[in-house]
Amino acid sequence: MKNLWIFNEGRIAILCKLLGCSSSRGCDLRECLEMKKPLLSHHLGILRDNGIIEEWKEGREKYYRIRPGKRAFVRDVVRLVK
Repeated sequence: MKNLWIFNEGRIAILCKLLGCSSSRGCDLRECLEMKKPLLSHHLGILRDNGIIEEWKEGREKYYRIRPGKRAFVRDVVRLVK
């Protein structure tokens, strides 16, 4: 039961979006999910700190993706909640 933190509507929405692409810009996630920047940053931080997503910067843009070894875990979580 140590992964209960992941069962949050906002985090699941982010993971669903990231499952459908190789990576995404933070501003695209915010626009697509209609989530305010502080809330999105909070959820992304939790996902990053728990090793589920990676974050990097290119120029002024931040990009996010599911860590390669975590895609199966994320798919299982998403299947469980849907």
